[in-house]
Amino acid sequence: MTEEDLKELLKSFRLGVRIDFRRKLTEWKIENKVTTWSTCDTISNVPSSVTSENKETVESSSHQAGYLRKANPYSNSFNLLEVVRESANGDYVFRIFDKNKKLDDASRKIIIDAIIRWHMQHSIKISRSMFEVLASDIQRHFNDNKIIYYRRTGNIPSGRLYDKYQNHTKRLRKLGIISSPASGSTSDVVSPGNFHDENSSDDGNDKEDDKLWLLLNNSPWGVVEDKWGNTYRLRRREITNKENYTQDILKRWPLFKHSDGFVLIGLDFSKLYEDKAFNLLRNWPNFRTKIVPILNDKVKDKQNINLLKLVNTSGNSEDGSAYDLIVGLLIHALLPPTVKHTVKKENKKQIVKSTIKDSQDSFFMHVKVLNDFERKIDTYRNTLISRSETLQPIIIGVGTDLFQITEFIVFYDNIKYKFSNFMAAFDCCFKIFHILDLQYPKDSYSFWIFVQKYFFQIDSVGDNVSPTVLCLIQDLN
Repeated sequence: MTEEDLKELLKSFRLGVRIDFRRKLTEWKIENKVTTWSTCDTISNVPSSVTSENKETVESSSHQAGYLRKANPYSNSFNLLEVVRESANGDYVFRIFDKNKKLDDASRKIIIDAIIRWHMQHSIKISRSMFEVLASDIQRHFNDNKIIYYRRTGNIPSGRLYDKYQNHTKRLRKLGIISSPASGSTSDVVSPGNFHDENSSDDGNDKEDDKLWLLLNNSPWGVVEDKWGNTYRLRRREITNKENYTQDILKRWPLFKHSDGFVLIGLDFSKLYEDKAFNLLRNWPNFRTKIVPILNDKVKDKQNINLLKLVNTSGNSEDGSAYDLIVGLLIHALLPPTVKHTVKKENKKQIVKSTIKDSQDSFFMHVKVLNDFERKIDTYRNTLISRSETLQPIIIGVGTDLFQITEFIVFYDNIKYKFSNFMAAFDCCFKIFHILDLQYPKDSYSFWIFVQKYFFQIDSVGDNVSPTVLCLIQDLN
C-alpha cells in the first residue's frame, strides 16, 4: 500500500480517526518487525533497529513520572504534514512550497518550530536517531536537503533543527520550565509553569549576602559588576516569578535605577542569551544596506515617504545616528500594527485600528527640549491608561529635529538611561523587555517581534509572528 492509497482510503474519515489509524498501523509494523517503510510516508524511514523488544524498553523508561520520553515520534501519531499544517503559520509553508517547489528560510523556521512544539507538548525528548528520521522526512516532503536540519561530523551533531532544539531546551532550563533530573538519568524533567532554576539551591553564586551588599552600595563599580554577576540566578528567579511585579523587582534590585543601570541590563542579557548580546549592533550595518531598497519599493504613505527621502538624500555618511534612527522608524511602515482599541469621541465609544504612526510613537518620542519630556510622556501615559494599557520601555530623542538629536534616553518606570547615539539606546531598550520580562507595546508588537526574530534569533513562549513579519524576514534573507 502506498501513501496515495492510504490517503484515498482515509479521506472520508475525520482527522482524529485518520491519526488513530496511522498510529495503530505504525505500532503494527513495529510489532511485526516490518522495516520497509518507504511505501508509507507517515512512517518515514524509521530505523530498522526499532523492534518490538527495544520499543518495550523505550516505553518502559518513558513511564517514569515527569520525564520527557525517549520514544519513536511516529508511535505517538506524529505526522509531519499535519503537524506543520496545524501550526500557527503552517499555511504559509504550503503556499510557498506549492508556488516555488522549494522552501524559503521563513518556512524552514516554521517547520522547525512546529516540530519542536509538538515534541514539547507530547513530552518527547528527540534523540539523535530521531533527528535523522525527522530531517529525512522534511527532505522527502519538501524537497529540502536534510543536512540543513541535521547532520553529524564525526560524532558532533549540528543542523538547524538540532541547534534550535538544543537552544530551546537550554533556555527552558534557565527559566526553570524544565530542569535536570536526578543524577544518572539523561532525560529532562518537565515542570510547566514552575519557574525555579535548575540550580535552585545555593551553589556559591546566588548569595543573599551579595544581594544585601547591592541593596546598600553602588560603588566601587567593579565590585558592583562582580556581585551582580554572582546574583544573576537569584535575580532571574525573582523576575520570572509571576507573583512579583516590576516595581517589586526594582525595589529589591535598586541598581537598575542607577544611571549606569543599562550596564547591568547588558550583563544579565549576556547570561540569559550567551552568544547574542551583540547581534543587533553586529548585524545592523548589513541590514541597512538590504532594507533601504525594500523601503523604496514598499513605503507608500506620505509621512513615511518624506522620511524615506531623508534617507535617500542624506546617505549614512552625514550623521550615522540620525540615519539609523530614521531607518528604525521606517521599519514600522513595513510592519503596520494589527491591534484595535476603543476610544471615546464625542461621548461615544469607537473601535479604532492602530496606525503606523501609533507604532512609531510607542517606540520613539521626539522632544525639542528636555522640559517638554514630562508633559509629553504624561499625555502619552494617560492615552494608554484610557486603553487599559501601561507605558512600556521607550526611546526619547532630545533635539530640534531628527538630525539634531543631542541626547537619547531610554525611559521605563520613571528610570532614565542616557546615551549619545541611537543604536546604543535601541539595543538597551530591546534588552530591558527580556531582562525584566516585560511585554512589548501592543502598537509596536510586530516591530519588536521582528527585531527579536531577525537580529537576535530568540524564540519565546507565546510569540505571535505575523505573516507580514515572516515575509519581511524572507525578503531580507
